[in-house]
Amino acid sequence: METLNSAIQSSELPIDPDWVVNLLEQFCKNDSDLYEVEPYLPLLETGIDPSKVRKKVHGSLENDYYGPELMTAVRTLWAYGFETNRISSLLSVAPETCRSVLTGSRWCPEERDAVAMHICGQTPVQIAQELEKTRGWVYYVFDVHGVTPHRHNASPPSKKQKREIIRRYDGGDSAVSIAKDLRLAEHQVYFVITQARTSGRRIRS
Repeated sequence: METLNSAIQSSELPIDPDWVVNLLEQFCKNDSDLYEVEPYLPLLETGIDPSKVRKKVHGSLENDYYGPELMTAVRTLWAYGFETNRISSLLSVAPETCRSVLTGSRWCPEERDAVAMHICGQTPVQIAQELEKTRGWVYYVFDVHGVTPHRHNASPPSKKQKREIIRRYDGGDSAVSIAKDLRLAEHQVYFVITQARTSGRRIRS
């Protein structure tokens, strides 16, 4: 099983989409606090918001009928590359039900391709060009599935910025406002906060 430390140490290597599926599956099966679940940190670092995926999965599990919650969960798991049997197992429904949802949907295959290309490190511009879609479409797909776009010109936070992030967040500022002021992506702010928490620092929830 991929551990947190080994995942972070290997973060500069190409990411295997199956590795992402395995971590998402582990995360969605766990009911613990976000920051106590081992797969959270490496998924966040790859630009994936696992809490958004888990919210959809749990929303489906709480509704014992064929409805929008199930369709929403199936759509996102499918987009991340989950096979039908793994989707049905995670959502506690019959494989035939998942196949029925997928067959009756209007989701285009490019939606799944866009997420896979993101996992492999491509930017929205590159994805839009290769799939012959607009950047707006790519951003829409990413928003639906909890994906933060890669930007090759984005630099990691400096030590000074990391200290400022922790100070301001602990003081009550939102991650959105901190990211905007420091010209960082929102997921970079959350990643710094998560790293600080896993190292034992007490920071507000």
